[in-house]
Amino acid sequence: MQPLIKRKDTQALSCPPAPVGVIDGSRADVSFVVGMVMDKFDYHLPLYRQHRRLDDAGIRVSRPWLTQLMQSTVALLEPIYDAQLESIRASRVKAMDEVPIKAGRASPGKMKQTYFWPIYGERDEICFTHSPGRSGQHVSDMPGLSPPDDGVLLSDGYAAYSSYAKQVGLTHAQFWAHARREVFEAKDIEPAHAEKALEHIAALYAAEEHIRNNDLKGAAKHAWRLAHAKPVAERFFMKIYMVGRPRHCHSSLFCPSIHVPTLAWSFSVRHTSRVFRGSQPVRSLERCQGLAACPAPRVPSAIGRAFSI
Repeated sequence: MQPLIKRKDTQALSCPPAPVGVIDGSRADVSFVVGMVMDKFDYHLPLYRQHRRLDDAGIRVSRPWLTQLMQSTVALLEPIYDAQLESIRASRVKAMDEVPIKAGRASPGKMKQTYFWPIYGERDEICFTHSPGRSGQHVSDMPGLSPPDDGVLLSDGYAAYSSYAKQVGLTHAQFWAHARREVFEAKDIEPAHAEKALEHIAALYAAEEHIRNNDLKGAAKHAWRLAHAKPVAERFFMKIYMVGRPRHCHSSLFCPSIHVPTLAWSFSVRHTSRVFRGSQPVRSLERCQGLAACPAPRVPSAIGRAFSI
């Protein structure tokens, strides 16, 4: 509401024009629009509940008007989203995941199973795209088919990610958290080997905890990882190389569990380009099956903090 002003000298009435809104011709100003969007997406308050709250406060608007206002607001944000997604696509290191969500009607009383695909770039930017299924085609469509040179894709073990990485020439890195889980689940099969592997991973986590607790930055962080994380990684990968060889791997169930750690070479989405670059991730131990001798695996390209979307 705008104030109505009456001049004492002339008795003339005047009312200043309303400020220009973010949506042309709309009676909703920017504060109302921002509040509606934050209530909907930050606090998960559906529009019908927002409508009820407005009605209880004596503000009479229609529910379709709120829906149209939300659609107009989203349209204003689309150019920002598009620019941010292009920035993420240009990142050398990207992290990606898929999240199931029910959306749309599949049949009476049932909703469709669809997926959000968050993708995170080097500039602390994240975008969510949506697809009706978990097809690998969406993995190709979202990051694009022309990644930067020497690019890295950090993801879980879903086969669509590795297929996409191979298609466009990316290095596929996996989360250390997933690697640790595979080893942890093998504790009952090979307790001695699994406990030793978990101790190595715990030492890597401890090195990262020291960095966080002491707020190490830049060169100091790099030096700490070289001194405390690199030796642990070297021992860890040599250990799983030896365990995975046919004459040492006593359990056919334990051997596959150490395949994931061989691919979990990128421990930090932020520092891959700065720590131990130059070597490819350790390849599948299947190459060594049945051979008397295999070349020792090289140290993974990066050591850093556990990263998860």
